[in-house]
Amino acid sequence: MRKEVREYFKQRKFLKALELFEEILKNSQHSPEDQQNASIWYFSSNKCRLKNLNELTNALCKNTTLKGLNLVWNKLGSEGGKALADAFYKNSTLISLSLESNALGSGGGKSLADALCKNSTLTLLNLRHNQIGSKGGKTLADALCKNSTLTSLNLENNNLGSEGGKALADDFARTSL
Repeated sequence: MRKEVREYFKQRKFLKALELFEEILKNSQHSPEDQQNASIWYFSSNKCRLKNLNELTNALCKNTTLKGLNLVWNKLGSEGGKALADAFYKNSTLISLSLESNALGSGGGKSLADALCKNSTLTLLNLRHNQIGSKGGKTLADALCKNSTLTSLNLENNNLGSEGGKALADDFARTSL
């Protein structure tokens, strides 16, 4: 089954991979490596891309095992940010998400901020190098006031400007982030 999972990942059939992982984990003979592979997925450097994102977001909505997702450098854009945000409304297991260098822009930042208002499991969010801008920074600051689980947020190199930076600084002074 493990070989089948790897093949499904290569084909970007994330739902099938998730189903097999869940079956492997139900088996009492699974290894720590199986647990690790089922709970943290790495799709950095164009291994997912926008064209495969629908399959991945469907898997996120049905997921019961995935705790971490790395989508660094996948050129997802604001459309990808919105699709992922929609999945986070339904996901209740993901605690770590890395979306570094995906050109999410202010639109993707706003969509993710809206999802953060309702998500109660995510503790780490990496949005480094996403051109979120001042408007996206202010929207994220508003969302952080409503989110009580996020403990780590990376917004390095997002051109937040003085307005976005001030809104975030004011929020950090009020929260434990």
